[in-house]
Amino acid sequence: MKVMIFTFSNTTNWWRFVASRLRFATETVLVSDLNDADIDISPAFHSHMARPGIDRVALDALGEEECRQVIARCRLLRTLEHGVALRMIGAMWRTIEDLLDAERPSLFLCFVVDRYILDLFDRALSTRGVRYIGLAIGILPDTFMFMARGEYLVVREPPDLEVEAAVATLSEPHFVPNYVAQSDYGLIQFLRRYAHFTARWIAFEVLRVVRRRPYDYRYLSARSAASGFRVRLRDWRLMTYFGRNWRRTLETAPPDKRVFVALSVNPEAAIEYWLRDLAMVDYPAVLERLVRVLGDAGYRLFVKDHPSQFGFRQVELFNVLARNDAVTFVPYDVPGQWLVDHCHATFTWTGTIGFQAAMSGRCAVVSSDAYYFVDRLFVGVATFADIDDLPRRIFGFRLGLPLAEARRALTRHILRSTMPGAYLSWRRFSPSDPELVRQAQTIVDSLNRYLPLLAGGTAA
Repeated sequence: MKVMIFTFSNTTNWWRFVASRLRFATETVLVSDLNDADIDISPAFHSHMARPGIDRVALDALGEEECRQVIARCRLLRTLEHGVALRMIGAMWRTIEDLLDAERPSLFLCFVVDRYILDLFDRALSTRGVRYIGLAIGILPDTFMFMARGEYLVVREPPDLEVEAAVATLSEPHFVPNYVAQSDYGLIQFLRRYAHFTARWIAFEVLRVVRRRPYDYRYLSARSAASGFRVRLRDWRLMTYFGRNWRRTLETAPPDKRVFVALSVNPEAAIEYWLRDLAMVDYPAVLERLVRVLGDAGYRLFVKDHPSQFGFRQVELFNVLARNDAVTFVPYDVPGQWLVDHCHATFTWTGTIGFQAAMSGRCAVVSSDAYYFVDRLFVGVATFADIDDLPRRIFGFRLGLPLAEARRALTRHILRSTMPGAYLSWRRFSPSDPELVRQAQTIVDSLNRYLPLLAGGTAA
C-alpha cells in the first residue's frame, strides 16, 4: 500500500518519523507546498499560474457552484479578488491531478481539511476512489480522531470500564481539553502577539519575492487579519467591552433566560469545512441573527470569546453585537465551564463547550454536523433558517435521558471515534528527543492498528 502524506509547516520531521514506522505501508511519499518534503508542489503550481486560461481549468473540472464553495470556505481565497482565487484553484487542481497521476497513492494521510489545497486534494482523491484520512485532536487527553471534514467515523467499540473512566474525567468540575490554551490577556501579551505576527507578515512578504512564490498559501495568509494570522492594534479596543458589572447582569437575569454564547476560533476548519450549510459559515451573520432572535424572545446572551482568539478577534464583530441590549460580554479569563454551570443554555457551532454543556445536563445548541452530536441530547442547528426557531426549542428542551445515562451515551459516542495517541507530539518534534519519540509512537501504534481496517486490509 502506497501512502501519500501531506505535511504542514513544522510538521515534516514528525510525519517522516510516523511514515518510517507505518508497518502496513509498502511505500510512503511526503508532499507539500514546502521545500522540505519529498515532493514540493509549489514550483508546478506557480508554473500553472502563469498559464493563460488556467481559471477555465477550475470551472471545467469543478463547475461554477463548487468553485464558489471552495472559495467561500477557504480563509485565504475569500479575501482575494475573485479572478485570482479562481486561477489559484485551476492551477492547484492541475498540479494535484498531475501529482496523483504520477504517484498513484492508495491512501492519503494528513490533518483535517483546512485550506483550499486540501479541499482540492480531497475532491481529486475521491474521483480516484482513494481515501483522505485526516487526523484531529480528541476531547480526552492524548487522544485523536480520524476525519477529513468533521465527519463522525466509528473505528472501535470501547469497553465499559474505559467508558466509566472517561465519564469521570469529562465530568470533573474543572475539566478543560488540553488543546485549550491558557494565557495572559493583558496589554503586554497583546503587544507581543502584535509584534510577532507583524514581523511574520513582513518576513513572508520578503520570502514571497526572494523565493519567487507570489501565490504561496502561507505567505498570502500572513497579510490579512481576515485570514486569522494578523493582529491589529485597533483590536485592543475590544477589551473595553468587558464591563465590571457583567456578573451582576448575569445574577439579575432570570436563570431560565441566560444563554452562554461561546465564540469559536474563527477562521477555523471546524466551521468552514465541517458545516454543510454554507450560510452557517458566515460567522458574523450567524451571530447577528442569533442575538436578534434570542434577544427579541427575552433571553439574555453572555458572549465569551475563545481563549485562543485573544489578539486576533476583530473589534468590528463586537461592535455589531453590542448594538443589541440583550448582549453582555464576558472577559477572557472567566472559565467556560463556570458559564455553562450558571446559564440555562449554550450556543456554539462545533466547539467543545457544546459537549461540556450536554455532559452537565444543560441545553446545548450546536450544529447538528458536530461529530459529538447525539439525538435528544442536543438542540441541533443544521441550517441558517433553524436559528429562527431556537426560542421555542430552547424553552421546550428536556434531556432525552437521565443525566448519568446521558453522560455514558455521549462518552461512548466519542470514544467509538477516538483512539489513543499524543496528537500534539508534532509540536517541536525531534527524533533525538526520547520523550517526544515516545509520544509520537503512540500515534504510530494507533495508525498501525486502525488504518488498515479503514483501508480494507487487516490490522498490523
